[in-house]
Amino acid sequence: ENTYNDTVTSNEVQINVANGTNLSTSPIVTSVFYLSPNAVITENVIFTSDIIFNGGNTFTAEMSDAFGSFVSPTVIGTLSSSSIAPINVTIPNSLNTGSGYRIRVTSTSPAAIGTNNGSNLQVVQFESNITPADTQFVGVGLNGNTLTINPTHPSGVTNEWKYQSGFNFLSFIPAETGSTYTPNFGATGTYPITCFSVNAWNDTVQGGIVMIYVVPGSGIESSTAENITLIWNYDVLSINLQNSTMQNPVMEILNMEGKVINNKMLSPGSMNMIQLNLASGLYICRISDQGQVFNQKFVKP
Repeated sequence: ENTYNDTVTSNEVQINVANGTNLSTSPIVTSVFYLSPNAVITENVIFTSDIIFNGGNTFTAEMSDAFGSFVSPTVIGTLSSSSIAPINVTIPNSLNTGSGYRIRVTSTSPAAIGTNNGSNLQVVQFESNITPADTQFVGVGLNGNTLTINPTHPSGVTNEWKYQSGFNFLSFIPAETGSTYTPNFGATGTYPITCFSVNAWNDTVQGGIVMIYVVPGSGIESSTAENITLIWNYDVLSINLQNSTMQNPVMEILNMEGKVINNKMLSPGSMNMIQLNLASGLYICRISDQGQVFNQKFVKP
């Protein structure tokens, strides 16, 4: 409109306003999640976006598999809102131990898939193991090799070592509750040893079983003969004397009480194959000749 009150209409200009497209998941504060059946592990997932979301929109926090793949993601939390806010999530206790997990956020209106948190997350299930796990042969009243329990959760864990009697595991008196245990028994026998660990969520795991065979502490000479090897295979004991200097070797098989239950003259300088019909248990093979003595323990399953 000019000073003479004349009015004209200009050309029309169309302005298109596009919605945003960026949805980004922020770094996660916790990098390691320690899980067990009773654990309740929560986290806040923070995200940003330049998208204008509609009413009825739902944000979903998803967790990848242990390799960072979102082909079949696990939903860990949702937020029904058109406004951005942290999503409170719960980490599922069923996740497998792994170190390549990622978290991302998606939306429904409009539909958008956000970037992941940008770094690997670790999941550690509650487990434990005993080291060393090797079978031990220990003399009566003597110390065996010290055992160590290794729980995967670093804190809030209590331990108790026990030995098996029949179908049950029994506590030592006094109780052995340290992270290590040194076997020492006052009587011959077979002692399966284990350790039970309890975490902060009161979940219990067993650290495997170590077999301790306690043999008589006397009447067993140390081995002074060399270059003899034994191989136990089913019911056959193979004794290799090919590199031995023994001239008149005698074999004796002793039981846990130190009693000789089998004896036999062996052929010097050769491989001897001995058929033995033994019950399951621990035995000692003794080979001697004029002051030379070779002892080796073996187990018949």
